[in-house]
Amino acid sequence: MAVLVDSREESVGKWKTKLESLLPRGVEVKVALNLPADFAIVYGEGGEPSRVVFVERKTPNDLWSSILDRRLWSQLDAMCAPNVVARFVVVDGPLSGFFRMMFSRYRKAIGAKAAREKVKRMRKAVLGAVASVMLDSVRRDRPPAFVVEVPRGSVPEFVSLLAGRLAEKPPPTVPVAVKTETWADVQEWMLACVPGVGIKRARELLKAFGSVLNVLTAPPEKLTKVKGVGPATAENIRKAANMPYAEAKKTARPGRMP
Repeated sequence: MAVLVDSREESVGKWKTKLESLLPRGVEVKVALNLPADFAIVYGEGGEPSRVVFVERKTPNDLWSSILDRRLWSQLDAMCAPNVVARFVVVDGPLSGFFRMMFSRYRKAIGAKAAREKVKRMRKAVLGAVASVMLDSVRRDRPPAFVVEVPRGSVPEFVSLLAGRLAEKPPPTVPVAVKTETWADVQEWMLACVPGVGIKRARELLKAFGSVLNVLTAPPEKLTKVKGVGPATAENIRKAANMPYAEAKKTARPGRMP
């Protein structure tokens, strides 16, 4: 495992030193050029391909600016790759303090009542952006995206804790019994297990192609004509149907957390 710090980060030296003091022995901290985020946690075991978790640090003011100019979404798009399992936007400091500061600033310029309404709209815009970011990953078959707020100055602690959890051995998987009353239920669950599909898309695929076999043998360009099925999900269906079992046992599925 290694934690990478983007070389363009203003406090790269400080973050690197802090992370080295927090991370367990054996975890390297490196400075990397042109990362799509401020931090990247790279991990994997044995012959597994490396997997990545990106962490982008933003002050409350920077978060607001990146919402206004739509930079937030382009930054998250840049963090997408087949081996990326999660993307975090970490707000460094309380948003409540930022809104109080903006209210004070606006009150002097436009009065208390107008300032209160303006800040109310700002809060709503931020909440809407956060919801959009987190839902966008589901709608567009992207790695999961999370927006979290941490106490000011504690981003290195968050990154180190995240790396520590990723380094832990996962608990044994407990089989979950799925209630199936008809063969249609069985067919839906067979497809729903493919990353990016789920029950809703499984039903759409079965309506479009008529059977599980037809779905699994359909070319990707036809699969993507079904509502909600993007190229990544179509590729996952192809891999699930055609990848040899011996190879599949060594290949991490998309979105799998360790």
